Order: sequence, then structure tokens, then C-alpha cells
Amino acid sequence: HEYMSVGLPANNPKGEPRWTGPYFDIMSKDWMISLNYPIYIEDKYLLSIGLDILLNDFYDRSIHNVLEDTHNIVFRNDGRLITHKKYMDEIKPSDGNFNILEKSDVVLKGIYKQVIDNPEKRVLFDDENKLFLGVGTIKGPDWLLVLVYPQHKMMATAKNTG
Repeated sequence: HEYMSVGLPANNPKGEPRWTGPYFDIMSKDWMISLNYPIYIEDKYLLSIGLDILLNDFYDRSIHNVLEDTHNIVFRNDGRLITHKKYMDEIKPSDGNFNILEKSDVVLKGIYKQVIDNPEKRVLFDDENKLFLGVGTIKGPDWLLVLVYPQHKMMATAKNTG
């Protein structure tokens, strides 16, 4: 499991705190991520301290707590997908190793590319798919949260507010 190896010197030569991808913990029967913090004394690796964070509520809220006709996507900079309503049945069994770049979903790949290529922008427009993208960062694991809002929905909302 990644939580056992992410902090080891061979995988983390700088000795920085590192987050795992999501995984299902058999003992607690919960989805979680872990922060692994390696401990060094006099430049010698001794052990790693871990902190586990439960994800069940996060999954539920990121999938179901959305405006009508919109959805949220959460992913890592390296392309690992954390949440997406269409792919949860694939994300969970992959133990956090569902990679956007390895899938054939051109819309998802396009969203990922736009967000990664424009790290300073918080609102993007996907002209090809007619989607507004609201982008935020979830500090800690440094995940990217993207609210996908179809242009037709935005235009209808704008027309109805006047």
C-alpha cells in the first residue's frame, strides 16, 4: 500500500510530508487518505508518522451536493482522479490509481489539460464542450476541485435573474 511506502527515503529523498491517494481501509471499513511525515535525526531516516483522514463524507458531498446539471471533479496534478460522479465505481477499486490520462474520456482529459495548463486561473471556459470551469485548490493534499457548469445552464440562470 502507498501509505506504507510514500515516506521512505527511496520514494521521498527530500524527506517531505507526502499524501497518499485514496484507499479503502479494511479495518475501519472507510475510504481515507494518509499524510506521511518522515522523521530524520542527523540525516538518518528513523520512521514515519502518519495521519489518516476519512473520505466518506467528502465523497458524498463532492458528488451529491451540487447545483442541478453541474458536477464536481477532484483530481491531483499528476492526473489521478479522486472524485467524479461518472467514475466512482472505477476510482474506488483502483485504490486511488485511476489516471485521467489513461482513459478515453476526451472531455475529462480536456478539462484536466485546461486546469493544469492554466494554474493561475480560477475560472476557465472550455469552448469545445461549452463548459465553464470553476477551479479551486484543496490545501493539504493539493488536490484540484473543479466545478463543471454547462454554458447553457449559466445562460438560462442569467436570463432568469433579470
